[in-house]
Amino acid sequence: MPYLLKPSFQYYAWGDTKYIQQFCELSSEFGKPLAEMWLGAHPKAPSMILTEQGEQPLDQFLASNPQRLLGKAAALYQGKLPFLMKVLAARQPLSIQVHPDKLTAEQGFARENQSGIALNDPARNFRDDNHKPELIMALTPFLMMRGFRDYAELLEIFTSLKITRLWPAFKDFAAEPSPHGLKQLFAQILCSPSAQLKDLKARINQAKENLEPDLYYICDVVDHLSQFFPWDSGIASPLLLNTLILKPGEAVHLDAGIPHAYIQGAGVELMANSDNVIRAGLTAKHIDRELLLRVADFKPSLPKLQALETGAKHTMFNTPFAEFQLEYFHLNGVETWKHPDRPAILLCLEGEPTINKCMQLSKGNAVFVSATEPELVLQGRANLVIVSLP
Repeated sequence: MPYLLKPSFQYYAWGDTKYIQQFCELSSEFGKPLAEMWLGAHPKAPSMILTEQGEQPLDQFLASNPQRLLGKAAALYQGKLPFLMKVLAARQPLSIQVHPDKLTAEQGFARENQSGIALNDPARNFRDDNHKPELIMALTPFLMMRGFRDYAELLEIFTSLKITRLWPAFKDFAAEPSPHGLKQLFAQILCSPSAQLKDLKARINQAKENLEPDLYYICDVVDHLSQFFPWDSGIASPLLLNTLILKPGEAVHLDAGIPHAYIQGAGVELMANSDNVIRAGLTAKHIDRELLLRVADFKPSLPKLQALETGAKHTMFNTPFAEFQLEYFHLNGVETWKHPDRPAILLCLEGEPTINKCMQLSKGNAVFVSATEPELVLQGRANLVIVSLP
């Protein structure tokens, strides 16, 4: 039988005050900024698993018999669950950030350990030795930034807003657009003093009346970020990063080094089992711009959107990552899910489905499926997501 999971919750300042509370029926938490619901075995905040022996942290439960519970994943990932699922709800913008690749994470984690920085120290960049590829699937309209714009588009934006002389590095970048030139420009922008940001906002306000809709919207995003972080250099990031609004059911993935920021909305976030974040702005948390500039990918990176297939009972969200895949089920009747020798986590988004004719779930409920579970028989009317190894 699958095992019921109790999620852990993260109360960050940017969190929404009602979305996750309603999703999980946490009436006592209404009004608090509840940012994330974690379903996984990360040691920072593992889910609790309910077994016949009682309740215990999922990471400890898996460590008791990794081969039986994790199957193929036990040997591939040193006896650990390789993925982490979250429900994220942002009322305010999250930081501009990148995630490290595996080698950078291993070296950074070892370096900070050797320096004696505690794992819970706010000044830490690396809380584990793993990389953190991600996929985000929107549950509500989801505003975000992801990856640097095409160079030609970036040049057009700066020219249209008449800000080509605001940062000296722009001249060299415009003469010969390249990752190196963009890195120098981005570095200057991140170090902008308040007077320079004031000048930027004034020029945007002057130009907005005559802008085409796409550029007007980009300026609106700058204004939106300014409401929360008026003198943070990160407010200029929509000029360089792709801005997009995911519709419910749309998804996009993020590899190591891709600068991004989630601005507003709720979604299912899926990632390798890591909590490593390198931040550059739009946050009160620890910022390490020098490290971010070393890790970030300054090549253009256009988002590749995936979406629920119209009328389909089942949609697979594919990624290039080995640690996870996400499946969406629009259940209306009976479906059988088979994925032997691999662990999985199932989350109910809507409805009251029955699993294997004996376990009934409701909205916000989740279960862990061990590698020895041959199949799941799903019955009823519901919307579900299942994360597992590819």
